[in-house]
Amino acid sequence: MIVGEQEEVCDLPEYAHICDTPEHVAYWNRRARGFGGAPEDAFSASCGEENLLCLEGDRYAGESILVHEFAHLIHTVGIVAVTPGFDERLEAIRQRAIEKGLWQNTYAISNKEEYFAEAVQSFFNCNRFAPKADEIHNAIDSREKLRTYDPELYALLLEYFHETDLPLCEEAVSSRYHKADAFRKKFTEGYHYAISEIGSIGDTHTFWYSTHTPRGTEYFLIDAGNRTTTAAFDQQKLAEALSSFSDLEETDPWQLPLRSIRFNNSIDTLSFQLKEFDYRVSLTYYHITRLPTEVRPPYYWGALQREKGEHKVTSPDGEKAAYVSEGNLWVTDLTTNESKRISEDGSPYEYYSSNIYWSPDSKMIVCCKYRPGEERKLQLISSSPDDQLQPKTVAYDYPKPGDALPIRRPVLFIPDEEIQIHYDLPNVEEQYHLGTIRWDDSSRFFTFHFNRRGHQQYLIYSGDATGRLYPVVDERADSFVYYNTLYSYWFENSDELLWISERDGWRHLYLIDVPTGKVKRQVTKGEWVIKSVIQVDEDAGTALIKACGRVKGEDPYLEKYYKVNFRNGDIRPLTPENAHHAVTFSSDFQYMIDSYSRVDLPPTIVVRSTENGLVIYK
Repeated sequence: MIVGEQEEVCDLPEYAHICDTPEHVAYWNRRARGFGGAPEDAFSASCGEENLLCLEGDRYAGESILVHEFAHLIHTVGIVAVTPGFDERLEAIRQRAIEKGLWQNTYAISNKEEYFAEAVQSFFNCNRFAPKADEIHNAIDSREKLRTYDPELYALLLEYFHETDLPLCEEAVSSRYHKADAFRKKFTEGYHYAISEIGSIGDTHTFWYSTHTPRGTEYFLIDAGNRTTTAAFDQQKLAEALSSFSDLEETDPWQLPLRSIRFNNSIDTLSFQLKEFDYRVSLTYYHITRLPTEVRPPYYWGALQREKGEHKVTSPDGEKAAYVSEGNLWVTDLTTNESKRISEDGSPYEYYSSNIYWSPDSKMIVCCKYRPGEERKLQLISSSPDDQLQPKTVAYDYPKPGDALPIRRPVLFIPDEEIQIHYDLPNVEEQYHLGTIRWDDSSRFFTFHFNRRGHQQYLIYSGDATGRLYPVVDERADSFVYYNTLYSYWFENSDELLWISERDGWRHLYLIDVPTGKVKRQVTKGEWVIKSVIQVDEDAGTALIKACGRVKGEDPYLEKYYKVNFRNGDIRPLTPENAHHAVTFSSDFQYMIDSYSRVDLPPTIVVRSTENGLVIYK
């Protein structure tokens, strides 16, 4: 483990058990920049970042603390475990060294553990040289000196280590790290008034932003409706409040260490994160409150969903509840509390999923018949688990290429009519994933996404109560369909789907007729790409998009914003300047803060109307 240059050893959770009182915290932070083996932490070694990288201010400059502490680990955990009697032999050699007057007035002679670790440093040519013993070191700082000075100890080490060098980092290395560390500061110290962070405030037309000024970091409010800019809060008062708050240190008003800033709608309360805690401050009285810590459940992106829950899913009208028990789908009448099994073909090997989807009219249910995939586990080490001090082994789902994946087959049920419809889904055994099941608002049909294994085909299917199943979207590619960036918008007032596709070689918008699966209109086209869809306004028939490369002669990587009419294909530029535009919208998309720049153009910050892109305030 590496103790950061700005960290103390007691900041590391592995050492919480020895940093259990304020006195112990003060002692260990003053005493140590690393540990190796028991009793501090039996299975780890640590050292300071500054020693590893030869940074300025290293109290152990001239020696390798990493080698020293890791030597403790090799000794107490490794060698002793496999070599009975090693400690007795080591102690006997140390006693003979004492009798010979060796290692006097050094740290090495204090006990057998330090005798071993100090000698290992010299063996690998990474110990500190002292011309005269100074209670810690002496002149024996190399392997050759150790061989002649304490030959018995040298011979012992030779049984376990190969003669090689682990040299200290060179000053040239240290200077390069310092140069890299100073690079950003060199170019940002004189760079003022660009937006560092920005955010909209609730459902208002006010934005907050921070910027670097000659004084430091300052915070401002932009009221787009009234065309004004004011200080966001009194930074001096907030700094004083932070400094007087029991958990926090003295704070520079122009270097406030705030993260995840949020204002309430009335802009009289500020919430923020500081270190690992959440706080709220009144901007009237500057009274600070620490908020309860939100405990988030552990998350692992690769976990397989077994879909075997027995929770009940209530129908939209509140009269029924559906659930899965013993692999089959059941429906309970919530008025009479009577339950009825509506499937008979579930089994332990292929059962109905507990992900249940009622139609909006509460008459139909869609859920998938689920066949689990092959179970394969990956064993990993959790170095800092929440429930114990020591590391532990954890197992994660980890399917490999070629393994059998879970298979889902959508089934439609009409409980009152005892109808069950299984669909003939092409290539169902080749699915990578089947999901995103949704019902049409009128309950006429449902849709789901089908990602074919290999990612060369991605479909959206529609199914209905007649048993009809057809593709609404069918994306194909010789290489792969980049399914993580697909975009779809289902219209509430029509049977249409707004879809992004690269089917013509460029990433563009298409308007799909859902009942037929046919393209009604390619909304955008040309040798340029849509990066993302920001917002869709059905009533106006428009979409806000971010795009690149539309203006010939400009850098094709510059991001610009447009309003697209998906009824007639009209495209209106909202950010016409030849620059890269970073935009933040108000919650109702009436205003936008636009910070635009190029490598040869300093940032300009303006407020625009999202209706037409006109600048209304600078």
